Amino acid sequence: MSAKRVANPIKPAQGQTTDKDLLAVFDSLTARIAVLDRHGAILAVNSAWKQFAKDSGFAEPQCGVGQDYSTACREQGMDDADSRRAAEGIDQVVKGRRQTFQMEFQCRSLNELYRFALQVVQLRSLGNSRILVALENVTSHHQVESALRHSEERLSAILKCAAEGIVVFTAHGVIETFNNAAEKIFGYAAAEILGRDVSLLLPEPYDRLHDGFVKNYLQTGQSSIIGAGREVIGRRKDGSLFPMYIAVSEVRSEGQRLFTAIVHDVTAHKLLERQVLAIGFEEQRRIGQDLHDSIGQEVTGLSLSARGLADDLASHARPEAAA
Repeated sequence: MSAKRVANPIKPAQGQTTDKDLLAVFDSLTARIAVLDRHGAILAVNSAWKQFAKDSGFAEPQCGVGQDYSTACREQGMDDADSRRAAEGIDQVVKGRRQTFQMEFQCRSLNELYRFALQVVQLRSLGNSRILVALENVTSHHQVESALRHSEERLSAILKCAAEGIVVFTAHGVIETFNNAAEKIFGYAAAEILGRDVSLLLPEPYDRLHDGFVKNYLQTGQSSIIGAGREVIGRRKDGSLFPMYIAVSEVRSEGQRLFTAIVHDVTAHKLLERQVLAIGFEEQRRIGQDLHDSIGQEVTGLSLSARGLADDLASHARPEAAA
């Protein structure tokens, strides 16, 4: 697109703000700012715009001044779709169809990929129409957002795949997280238990988990369960009870005190314990029976033989008879 002729600067009336005055203000800002005339041609750019052009290796010495803005956009790395969208938005502001226009776009310069937030507004303080274009570099903001999103996705995957039940509740006992394993253990779907009291998962007297243990910990800093594990009884949705091992720890998130309970259903473990004890008792009974039925008889026979031998030795007046 060919460059359009740039309008002449305005001759201000007494006390009126000039383009030069505006640029003096804009030069103090970190955003890249360009002032356009009513046709969309760039009248002037601020220092941040010029510095970005220099750092990005754009050779055009005027940094786009005198060009149509959409042409400058393409030359500074905007793709055709973003360039067309920006041009359409600016045109709508110029023609008064909208007061402002905003969009975000990616901009590639040399080996760097940036992301900018574009805002276009009409300046009505001057005699002639001026369009203000502000570009704020939001690359780092999006990088942080992306890192947080990936972190949340990883955490969600870990929670989803964890073999132990994970229940996160607030200092008021309100459940905020309920993973897949917890759903299987307690029989509640996450959607129906989130926002409800954690005491639903415990029968008396263990339902004092929050009122007793957590409140005591919040008040005194001491608790028999926070930061440690213990075996308690859990209550499923159908009301059935089961043994479980629970370890509760405190976490802080955005200034909020949360408690994470790691729950392990030990029903199978308890059954195995009972089976091992039963096997032990049966083995003891078998050994006792063997002692009674076999070894006892052998010892009795040996005793009789020893007595016979002693009598024989005594009849011959042998001193070994006493032994």
